Amino acid sequence: MTYAWGYWLIGLLTTLIAGAVLNVVAGLIAIGMKPAIVSFFVGIVPGVIAIAIGLLKRRHPFGQGVLLAGCIIALIGGICGASLSGARFAG
Repeated sequence: MTYAWGYWLIGLLTTLIAGAVLNVVAGLIAIGMKPAIVSFFVGIVPGVIAIAIGLLKRRHPFGQGVLLAGCIIALIGGICGASLSGARFAG
């Protein structure tokens, strides 16, 4: 039995693209929040949702791709959310 790398790649790429869009939205929400820890948790929400979906389908290569992408999204989203806490932009 061969591993279905195509399904894995589709799960990974679709989740990365959707997660990137959702991380932008979460980052915009995090800009208005003052404590960095709250902004961190707002930033990881898209990744946690993707991880939960990946865990439901973890026996299938698509679900494994979603799970890996969810971990990446949560990591990057948490970092960006915390760094955008209380950010002010000139304008």
